Amino acid sequence: MSGEPLLRVEGLTKHYGVSKGLLRRPAEPVRAVDGVSFEIGRGETLGLVGESGCGKTTVGRAVLRLVEPTAGRVVFDGVDVTALAPEPLRALRRDVQMVFQDPFGSLNPRMTALEIVGESLAVHGIARGAEVERRVVAVLERVGIPRAWIRRYPHEFSGGQRQRIGIARAIAMAPRLVVCDEPISALDVSVQAQVIRLLIALRRELGLAYLFIAHDLAVVRHIADRIAVMYLGQIVETAASQRLFRAPAHPYTRALLSAVPVPDPRRRPERIVLEGDVPSPRQPPAGCRFHTRCPAAVERCRSQEPRGVALAAGHVVHCLHADDLEPGVDGYPRMRERVESATAANRARRVAPAEPVAARPARAIAPARGQPAVRSDLRAALAFGLVAGGAVLALLGAAVAGVAAAGLGLAILLRGVAGPRRAWAVGLALGLVLCVLAGRAFEATASRRRAEAQREAVAAEIDRFAQVTGRYPLALDELGWRLVPVFGEANAVDPWGRAWRYRAPLADGAEFALGSLGPDGAPGTGDEVGRPPPAE
Repeated sequence: MSGEPLLRVEGLTKHYGVSKGLLRRPAEPVRAVDGVSFEIGRGETLGLVGESGCGKTTVGRAVLRLVEPTAGRVVFDGVDVTALAPEPLRALRRDVQMVFQDPFGSLNPRMTALEIVGESLAVHGIARGAEVERRVVAVLERVGIPRAWIRRYPHEFSGGQRQRIGIARAIAMAPRLVVCDEPISALDVSVQAQVIRLLIALRRELGLAYLFIAHDLAVVRHIADRIAVMYLGQIVETAASQRLFRAPAHPYTRALLSAVPVPDPRRRPERIVLEGDVPSPRQPPAGCRFHTRCPAAVERCRSQEPRGVALAAGHVVHCLHADDLEPGVDGYPRMRERVESATAANRARRVAPAEPVAARPARAIAPARGQPAVRSDLRAALAFGLVAGGAVLALLGAAVAGVAAAGLGLAILLRGVAGPRRAWAVGLALGLVLCVLAGRAFEATASRRRAEAQREAVAAEIDRFAQVTGRYPLALDELGWRLVPVFGEANAVDPWGRAWRYRAPLADGAEFALGSLGPDGAPGTGDEVGRPPPAE
């Protein structure tokens, strides 16, 4: 790469804050990207590869400031993007666009292809009116979408066609840099080849530069001029595409390339299987971040962080096996020799014969004691007693005391199973649920008892009314002055706010029915009388 680069990234860092506990206290941040640096020349394609979760997408979004970097600089054509105010940044985005991974989720389902591609032209004032449609038609036809389809919605296109619309939206404003975030990972293999050929043709015709993010090394080799390999938020190796495939230096790069399928049954390259899982980005390992899985790791890899060493022009590797190589000389042969030697030594150490059983000192077995079992039984009895007592307290109406007792009992019961902190939390939650259920049962029982008492009171009032007046009441509001002590309301509105009906058998076997006031409190709503008593 000659001349001033189009894009220069220096020490790019992005940490995501994390909080924990009930008080949401700050915890160790997620180190998604941690000190990434690279350059992209004009018209050049840089492939950014690595395992899922290594921070590739975060790098691409931070370059466009779709996410705000925590530290570092992003310089585009001499302008520090990280220091731009909103308006200059908006103008800069005409020159830097992005093709997203999901060809369906990145398109507005309520907009047609014409509206999706033409929106950016209108927002940036590039075209107006009929000029917008003319430009959109030209761009869509260039990416393979016919003019007759421009008023279709995204769900009416296939996955490959939707990705072509995404590409058309990115190139509509004639940008100079396009960030491609795994643009073919969601497509079929046959469609992937078509999209790759389209991107290569557009780069040649429009002079575009690409930051091509992917995990498929075979695809990256086909489109990229240079490749940067990422692991756990950091770049571990950068080289020209052909050089990287011919002379991979870093152990992680060697493992990735060994997993690329070779379409030749006569060639069976050695498969390097990495052991263990990728460490958490919240607590990355000290020293070299790859040493927990590296087959060639040595003792100093656990404490010393590697620096970038140039093995050749444009080939930089971050590995402690290369830190003392002679500058100006191709250091790949020496680097390869050291990595293979360390790998063989580690393999031999792992397969060393085990120590004979007879030579191992016998472990002293402590005699069993009965006291812990007795304590466990007492703890269980105390826990069950507290839970039962809490339920009884809740039934009696003492909800706070019931929750405290039941939660304490469940915490003691779960302490030996779930650990101290989790036991207290789970015990308190279960105690609360238990007391809520017990309280509801108590309330339902009390409501039934109150309703029965109120029905008996109404029956007594009707009997007294009949004895005094010689007839049954024609409506419930006639008993209003007598029902004040029962319902606590002057006009005897139903205490539940609902219409109800009182029924009572008469002496001759007939039935007397008396309706209540309706929910609106108006007399006569739903009132019914079965048959009044005979006149005296």
